[in-house]
Amino acid sequence: MNVLRELRARTLNFRREEVHLLFAQAVSQVGPFSSVEELLWHKELNNPPFTTTLFAELESLMASVEGNWLEGVTISTIIMLVSRALPSTSDESIKSLGYLLLRRIRYATFTLLTELSARMQASSDETVSRELQGRVRDMALTCRSTFDVDGGASLVLTSDEDMQIYAYCAVMIYDNTPSKPGDLPHHSQLLLERDKRCCLALEASVRRHAEFHRDGLDCAVVNIWGSYRQGTPWRALPAPNSRWLVSYTSPSSSQLPQAVHFNLISGCLLVDGKQLGRLPSTIMQHPTYQAIFRDQVLDIVPADIPGMEYATRGNLYDHQVSFALRSRDLIIRAKHTRPGSPVLQLIPTQKFIDDLPMTLIEGHTHWLNLDTSEIEIRPAENAWISSPDNWRLRFAVTGSSTLQKAGVATLVDIRSRTWGMIAQRMRPLEEARCIVITCDPASSRASSLKVELPRYGLEFFIDEDGELQSRNMRNMVVDTTQSTGTMLGLINQLVLRPKSQTADEHPRTVIIPDGRISYSPNGHHVRATITAEGTRVTYHLYRVDRDLRCLTGNVGLTSKLYQALLHAITSGCLPDPLTGRTGTEEALHILHSAACRSFMKLRSRDADLLREISSLSTRRVWYPAHLRKMQTVSWSSISSLAQHHGFHIAAKSIMDYGMQLSAFSEGSPNVNFDLPPCNNHLLERASIRASIVYPNQFSLPLLHGDTDVNYASRDIPGKGAEEKAFSTAVMVHQWPRRLPVQQDLLGLLTGWQKFQGIGERFSLQYSKDWLKPRLPDVFLSAYGLCRSATKKQTLQLVFTLASVAYSSEDDHALIPTLLACSTVSEVRSMDDPPEFTSYDLSDGFIPSDAVLGNLITSCAIDFERSGERYLIAMPEEDEKALGRRRYSAFEDKCASEKQVLLSKLSAAWPCEEPPKLSGLRASCYDLDELSEKLRSVFRSCWRNRSLKKHLDALQGILNRTYTPKSPSTLPSQYAFEPCLNYVPSPTSSVDAQHIFSRKPPVIRTPRVRFSQVLPKTNQRSPVSPYSGLTARLQQLINDFRDRGSNNFHSKYADDLDHSRSVFCEEKLTAPPDMTPYTMEVLCEHYHQLSAQFQESIKAVNGALSPTSDAENALYDAGLWPRVTPNFIFSRMASVSRSRLGNAWRMALVRLSQILLQLQRSRRMLVFAAKNNWVEFIKELENEECEGFHPESNPDWLLIQIESQFLARPVQVKVALEMMSPSTGKNTSLQLNMGEGKSYVIVPLVAAALSDSQKLLRCSSSWSNV
Repeated sequence: MNVLRELRARTLNFRREEVHLLFAQAVSQVGPFSSVEELLWHKELNNPPFTTTLFAELESLMASVEGNWLEGVTISTIIMLVSRALPSTSDESIKSLGYLLLRRIRYATFTLLTELSARMQASSDETVSRELQGRVRDMALTCRSTFDVDGGASLVLTSDEDMQIYAYCAVMIYDNTPSKPGDLPHHSQLLLERDKRCCLALEASVRRHAEFHRDGLDCAVVNIWGSYRQGTPWRALPAPNSRWLVSYTSPSSSQLPQAVHFNLISGCLLVDGKQLGRLPSTIMQHPTYQAIFRDQVLDIVPADIPGMEYATRGNLYDHQVSFALRSRDLIIRAKHTRPGSPVLQLIPTQKFIDDLPMTLIEGHTHWLNLDTSEIEIRPAENAWISSPDNWRLRFAVTGSSTLQKAGVATLVDIRSRTWGMIAQRMRPLEEARCIVITCDPASSRASSLKVELPRYGLEFFIDEDGELQSRNMRNMVVDTTQSTGTMLGLINQLVLRPKSQTADEHPRTVIIPDGRISYSPNGHHVRATITAEGTRVTYHLYRVDRDLRCLTGNVGLTSKLYQALLHAITSGCLPDPLTGRTGTEEALHILHSAACRSFMKLRSRDADLLREISSLSTRRVWYPAHLRKMQTVSWSSISSLAQHHGFHIAAKSIMDYGMQLSAFSEGSPNVNFDLPPCNNHLLERASIRASIVYPNQFSLPLLHGDTDVNYASRDIPGKGAEEKAFSTAVMVHQWPRRLPVQQDLLGLLTGWQKFQGIGERFSLQYSKDWLKPRLPDVFLSAYGLCRSATKKQTLQLVFTLASVAYSSEDDHALIPTLLACSTVSEVRSMDDPPEFTSYDLSDGFIPSDAVLGNLITSCAIDFERSGERYLIAMPEEDEKALGRRRYSAFEDKCASEKQVLLSKLSAAWPCEEPPKLSGLRASCYDLDELSEKLRSVFRSCWRNRSLKKHLDALQGILNRTYTPKSPSTLPSQYAFEPCLNYVPSPTSSVDAQHIFSRKPPVIRTPRVRFSQVLPKTNQRSPVSPYSGLTARLQQLINDFRDRGSNNFHSKYADDLDHSRSVFCEEKLTAPPDMTPYTMEVLCEHYHQLSAQFQESIKAVNGALSPTSDAENALYDAGLWPRVTPNFIFSRMASVSRSRLGNAWRMALVRLSQILLQLQRSRRMLVFAAKNNWVEFIKELENEECEGFHPESNPDWLLIQIESQFLARPVQVKVALEMMSPSTGKNTSLQLNMGEGKSYVIVPLVAAALSDSQKLLRCSSSWSNV
């Protein structure tokens, strides 16, 4: 009753093992018996209503957990309660309910078991696999416990499906139970014990069922071993091995029969006497296995294919896979489950290296058909699927072997001359081993030879002229001249040129891969290579703009930064032929352009490029770091002029701008905004010093006005160490006899106490040791050197004594004293000073009685060793009194002998060695030890006495030469008097403002008109639409109206008819006659404009070129502004800092108009060549910049030049209306698609309104895209 109450309440957590044990104890307690031998504690189980209610609650609990494999303990509790209730009831209907509930639980747990087993086989994580292994074991035990009903074997094992579940669980339990079950959790051990009892109880029933009804056991084996082939019936082995059942699989043409054994008790399943399990680690770790299976763990059985060792237990992607390890080679064979399928053998990918392109090796599997000897190359993602579209390598007995795809494309031999020649042309862009070259042998056309670059997604073919033509870029072929005139030294680039063109209407294009850039010196230049990594390679396309003399690519930030980096790395000391600038100058021009500020988000690739650009600037650090006096400069292998200081500044500016924009990004930015460390002070100083090396527009301006620092000379008074050094140098140079010398030299040395004597390692020559000398160590040596110095050594003394003065904070007038030793002859004629190595003036000049007394006392012997220790006791003298008398006698004798010694020593002074004490009778002192101690004191006092005697004599001479003031008057500062009143200083560079102050050339507006080349076209009269067309429209609308069935349909038809009426009444302009506009005429017009532009640009260059010898020298030194079309046109921009005069502005506007007409003529050539007469007519009718004044809107001219379009009048009108609405209110304008809203109008409006005073916001709607 309590169990039923808890099942209904659901207050307990049935997932806990403790709850399971609680219920197990409750239902397993026997309790007292009744008179009829009934269990009184369990009599409710004989009550049908109670048992029915119990089964209902258990069924409800099972329904709530049956789909969750984490509820294994709960399910085990339910099974235990049902199994306990069934033997206790005699009602057949109740038993039927119980057996039905157990069967339902059996099917549910078997489903969970198969799911867990599949997860365990698919797991590659060892920890996860180990956890799943325990769950599989416990779920199999739980599932098989549904058969554990006392006396109910005939009711629980009734079908082949029951036998299948029973046997499958047995194998799962055996395979996933460790050899030491004692290490398992308590609940798992409990389940194992119950399972053993159940197996023993059902052994006979299971054996009998398997022998007479084999299908159940066969299905279980098939579930475990997918390649099992039903053969002979199951039979039990003779006793005592009757627990083993055996069967032999059926043989086939390629497979031998195998013996299969099954143990009824343990659940052990053997194939040919071997257990089922997993592959050895030597196979799983083999590169061939890893290439196709990676870390997948496969359950295996002994192989039934001759020569193979293992086979997968189940089918893997509808294949049974076999393995064999022979020496170091792993053999993998696969056979599809479809009857008649061939056996395939996996060929390791390394076998094809240098025989096939890497594109067909990496990311592919290679299967050899052992029946046909054909190799199929499958993509790795479809390694188990054969397809007719895959490459197939067919070996021919006679003739050449072929590698074909879909029977059409045949791979060219990687070792053929054809492959070598084509690979040589493609080598700048792609490695030869990554190229795929195919041909169609059935085709006689040259275009059948195709060249694919799979990593780039590019394809080329050999055209009729034998040139490599691109399929991705129409009419472009690989140029024989692989140079664009810039980025000289860059190896990895592929230059394409137009296949055919009437004039220069199509620009050359260069393809540059995006990858890791490395560079090294190559003679006087640099060699730059790009390593493209990965299976997909991004590349950048740049067009060679011959008008503006630069490379132009897309407007993306990544493309611009990559271009700038390549320009910088390949820079030399001379300008590039294309750009007219060095690579450094072109890179800085790009980095400072608006294109590198036109982005909304900085990506990780952009940040990496900025770090590479920043690292080009030389790294400068202080050396030593704490002194900040010198610096260490780290130069790389590229040109020193290419390691410009401005790269770090430009990269930091862009990176800081990107960091500011990241505040508006959603989520945290996934970009590292850090740049390589740089010392800003050293970088700024380097930029100022290098300003004379670079042209003005590529260097920081020199500091002017108050920003510079006035440095005073070091000899100015009040400068501390510099002033002292200067004073000392002047004083030595004057060689005076009267000096402010030290007046108490002995007192100064006494204050030092310990100092060195005259040494031999010193000289008057300058060395770093004189900068920071320790005066007590060097003074006496310096004194000795100065006494021997003569006036000829004045310069040596100037440097030496000035160095000492520079580093000495307080010299105590020692420097004048040392100088006096050289300049005063009396000092030089004195006796030489004592030649002792060191002095200790703390010992004094005479041994004092106190010092001597202390030394004598320290050498006294112990009382125990004295003769007084053994004095005889007097009558009636006790021991204590005797001791006092003995010690008093010892002290009296010591004092007496000490006085004798002091008298002896005092009488012997002065002397360097103490007197001999061996003749004295002094038994209380150790005279040998005392002599040693006295020797050091006497010697020290002797040295001090000798030095004092010399210093006293020296001090007397110095006192006579003393003067309180320095002998010289120091000048306050240097004074320079130039010999000329004015010396012109030649400029080191020329800026743009200087050269544009000259008189401009005369440039006339474009003088070439179509009217001068062709007769004017006739005025086109309006015409009505074609009558047949309007009639068909009317018929179409009528049919639409007749099919309608509601008012909306009818109204829609009326609107269409109204639109048709308007169209019929409208007069259309007749298309012009295109006959006069031949290619010859268009080419003549183009060449005339091209000549006029070249003439005009030459005139501008001439006006801006150097004229004098000085200017030519600046030009040759690279300090003259780089006069290029880009430089010239940028002066017109409203944001340019150059202030042009009206004459120059007008000249440049006319030059811009000529270039616009030249670009227009080029576009008309392209449209005419393609027969695109609609666009040709638009260009033809749009002859000039109409609707605005070019002089007032120079930015509009520049936008049209850079984007290569000519704004039509309607576009100009809309732009002006957007800038200044005629209504004076908010205005909404509508324009048809393709009329240039985003490409023409918005840039014009943005350029005009964003005048550095107003913030312009443009928003685009992309609903049409």
